[in-house]
Amino acid sequence: QGPLHLPLLYVADLVGLRTTNAPRVLPIVAGTAVTVVTYAAGRRITSRFGAIVAAVLVTTSGSVLWTTAGIASDGPALAFAIGAVAVSFGYTQAPSSTRAVVAGALLGAAVVAKALAAPAGLAVALLLLSRRRPRDLAYAAGAAVVVALGASLPWGLERVWDQSVVYNREASRLTSYPGA
Repeated sequence: QGPLHLPLLYVADLVGLRTTNAPRVLPIVAGTAVTVVTYAAGRRITSRFGAIVAAVLVTTSGSVLWTTAGIASDGPALAFAIGAVAVSFGYTQAPSSTRAVVAGALLGAAVVAKALAAPAGLAVALLLLSRRRPRDLAYAAGAAVVVALGASLPWGLERVWDQSVVYNREASRLTSYPGA
């Protein structure tokens, strides 16, 4: 889990009025956001029908249901990452520095929710570069770094690195179905 996950759970707990199931507000919101941003991305590259089909397929896929069912950071990271790609698709149609910054901020949030969301940065970078405005790519990268630092500095960069990256890299893996 990245450093943004626990603050997101805290906000969900507050929104859920601090009941037993209140932290589950986060995965519900994440799952809903995944559907909405998938539709938004689809509308940029296909018809309304195609976007609806994409949103339904993503929403009902086993992996999305699995990652947004529990109180894990995968769902929020996925929602932020797909949001960054959706904004980047919008950027290709109507480039603006604001869209580039929003895409970068969403990507930064995805990475500090769960580091495994970082590959979405490649899609965001390629979409931003498609309009040949390198300054906007720099703005997006800067926004991602600001969000990442903003979420990490309160906890300490070394502690975040140890708990978000080193811990997962050194964790033992179950390599068989019976072992799992």
